[in-house]
Amino acid sequence: VSLSDQMLYCFEGTEKVMEFQVSTGRKGIETPVGEVRVQKKKRHNQALPELGGGSIPFSLQIYMYDPKMKKTRRLNIHEYKSVPDYPAWSRAVLMKIGTSHHVFHWAEVGTLVIIQEDWPDCLLWLYAPGAARGNSLQ
Repeated sequence: VSLSDQMLYCFEGTEKVMEFQVSTGRKGIETPVGEVRVQKKKRHNQALPELGGGSIPFSLQIYMYDPKMKKTRRLNIHEYKSVPDYPAWSRAVLMKIGTSHHVFHWAEVGTLVIIQEDWPDCLLWLYAPGAARGNSLQ
């Protein structure tokens, strides 16, 4: 995912196999940068009560240190009913209905997630375990 482009790019090795428009965290509650691994996959998930408690299907759950909050927080890459092409959410990476299931079924628990600021540095890479540089979302 590129913060500047609001796009998520999926790679298998060096070949781009999928790309999707996303929306990341808005100003003041930005999606943090760093390296983590997918901790859980939840086909049917619920948002935290403070975020409305709504349904967030096809969730890839990660935990990242948030320097603004000075603590580790849960962050989901998931489907949502309304996904603008600009940063509009609270730290999550939102995907349009009909797109997130592709990434959900493609990624595995343990997949490395690297979140950075800009493309080509890549905001978000997911590397599938066991592959030489593996599958990745960028």
